[in-house]
Amino acid sequence: MDNYRSIDERGAADLAEAALTRAFGVPAKLLNIEPIGREDRRNLILRAQAQLGQTSRPVIVKTTRLTSFCSTSPTVFADSGLAKEWVARQILCGNEPGECPLLLAGDAENGLIVFSDFGAHLPSLVKPLLEGTADEAESAMTAYARAMAELHVATLNCQQRHADAVASTFPKSIAPNLVGATWLDQPPPALARFQFPEDDLQTIRSRLVNPGEWLALVHADGCPDNLLLDNGVARLIDFEFSAPGHMLLDAVYWRIGFPSCWCAGVIPEDVAQRIECVYRNELAAVFPVALSDHIFEREITLVTVARALFSLTWMLNQALDEDNIWGTATRRSRILWYLKAAIKACDRSGLFPQSGVVMAAWLAHLSKIWPDSKPLAKYPAFQT
Repeated sequence: MDNYRSIDERGAADLAEAALTRAFGVPAKLLNIEPIGREDRRNLILRAQAQLGQTSRPVIVKTTRLTSFCSTSPTVFADSGLAKEWVARQILCGNEPGECPLLLAGDAENGLIVFSDFGAHLPSLVKPLLEGTADEAESAMTAYARAMAELHVATLNCQQRHADAVASTFPKSIAPNLVGATWLDQPPPALARFQFPEDDLQTIRSRLVNPGEWLALVHADGCPDNLLLDNGVARLIDFEFSAPGHMLLDAVYWRIGFPSCWCAGVIPEDVAQRIECVYRNELAAVFPVALSDHIFEREITLVTVARALFSLTWMLNQALDEDNIWGTATRRSRILWYLKAAIKACDRSGLFPQSGVVMAAWLAHLSKIWPDSKPLAKYPAFQT
């Protein structure tokens, strides 16, 4: 591909060995090198055993294939998933939940990082959701909630730490936006002549720009295949969309059907409530406000609506022209569910009543013009 640079496994391994040697101060050698992932993806990823002096450990090497990557660009953080992952792992080092792989070394100029490997044998969350029983899926989702809570606990109020990490690794980069801060810069499209209330839109925008005490590192792509299961413990991987932001942008995933994921589906309401309870209890050890029903419902409603509106802005126009399948579901079915989930959140909390009315009108309109489309279905594990 024209926008991909030429780098092979040996070239990436040589760069990784040099980076590990600098980081550990002993000669490094990669053994049993195995490529993982597809050749047409933006990153070359290797699994290997790193010999570091007299010790050995399993590692993952990730290097960008993109010719556009430039570590000295002012927009390197905004443009590069690898830069986001590097910085996320960097701020987790030293205060890292065991659920995240440890950053070991990197080469900013060549766009390469090396981190610990949990192992090739671990299944992802996809398996229990698509192939497991309801109990297996709920158990895996409970582990997912704990892992997200541990990530957020470890990174509460991390904006300055994150900015310092960006400056130290990519000193020419401009300071990054918070996750979601620009999502609603443009008003959502009006449907059936119903415009989203501007006052509510401004309230939601303001909270995404300033999450206050709810600020933490947001994974921002908490898909089932970005979570590995290790004897009841969930291991988060792939931080290529991560930055500080409102932590509940991660916690909304099980309410809204995993909106950034090919493997989309609905978690039943009773299961979602139990998962959410686990998440809140894990947070509460250092963040007791998470146990306030009133405050939590306010915040989760706000981010649920934000996520639904953001998904509309980038999916709706194409879906109005034609439907197509993305992974396990069509785009139209996703849109219908996002609206339904946001309406339910408003009804449950009593917040944004006018917005709830508008989104209900949108849902009715889309259901009418898409008669063959139904809202996103439950994951197979919860269908029996």
